Amino acid sequence: MPRPSRVIPAAAAIALGAAGIAAIVGATPHPARAATSWPAHVFAPYVDTGLSNTTLTTVAADYGTQFFTLAFVNGSGCQWSLPNQSGWQSQISALQAEGGDVSISFGGYTVDTDGSDLGAQCSSASAMAAQVESVVTTFNVSHLDFDIESNEQYNNADLALTAQALDQIRSRASGSGGSPSPSPTPSPTSTSPSPTPSPTQTGSCAPAWNNAMAYVSGNEVSYNGDNWTANQWNYDEVPGGVNGAWNNDGAC
Repeated sequence: MPRPSRVIPAAAAIALGAAGIAAIVGATPHPARAATSWPAHVFAPYVDTGLSNTTLTTVAADYGTQFFTLAFVNGSGCQWSLPNQSGWQSQISALQAEGGDVSISFGGYTVDTDGSDLGAQCSSASAMAAQVESVVTTFNVSHLDFDIESNEQYNNADLALTAQALDQIRSRASGSGGSPSPSPTPSPTSTSPSPTPSPTQTGSCAPAWNNAMAYVSGNEVSYNGDNWTANQWNYDEVPGGVNGAWNNDGAC
């Protein structure tokens, strides 16, 4: 079963980590409809799209719940799918017309156990980004939810590709063009921090820590005048924080 979501502002970075931690990430809304304004704190219960026994507008009228999380998107063959897609498209449009909205949830226990999530199925970040953007435009939504559970928690390649894909989506959504943010898992020719730890050069600061980036073990950053090296995959973990995700390499 999915755990309660961690909701962060639209256009913020994805948060991936412990089982069931979900993330809301801003995406480009369809031009036909202005994006619904989401509250800073929102109750958006999960709806199992495979059951199709819920009418969103009825729940909104009866209980006052205007926001929902529709679960779960499968990514088999690097092609997204959602149960009863056409029916949910109609329901989403009706809810949005009444001032409500949904986020679309990717992953979940079964998908993540089977390895059929987009991060595991797509061969590149750009291929996954195209699939995620297709979900956004198909359902005319501005919020996405990623439920990371089971085997996906420990698949660093999957997590890194997902983070890279979402970097590309955020870049395009923010109007900065097609150039994504620095990748958390750089290629050999990349100018991003290397995932292989290397000695810190005295007096030389690594790139500044960025809370909008995911990092993998070995990435180097600078923060508060010191260089730091990640000792595990992390996102929004402040160097020197209580979770101990970074090793202090000394002043730079």
